[in-house]
Amino acid sequence: MAEQTQLREVFNLRNITAQGQRIQMVWPAFNLEGFLEQVLRPLPGLNFGERIHLICQGLRSYLPPDYPQALAILLQALPPELETEDLTGQEDKFIHL
Repeated sequence: MAEQTQLREVFNLRNITAQGQRIQMVWPAFNLEGFLEQVLRPLPGLNFGERIHLICQGLRSYLPPDYPQALAILLQALPPELETEDLTGQEDKFIHL
């Protein structure tokens, strides 16, 4: 029987690191190391909703406080749109908006 992945695992080390790297590519002032430290340490014991909240807090801490500017950075940092409906192998492209 195949092992089932819990939904919370879409927000894992690989996914969060990739998201942070995309943000840093768009906005070089983004403190990727600080963001990852804040978000990854408490991650293992959290459920799906708690992980979303934690990531949002981390983004709020390290993105500009000006909402339109922060939103523009996040939108520019989105990965390319998927060209298929098959999500196999796309775990690092999950985005919660």
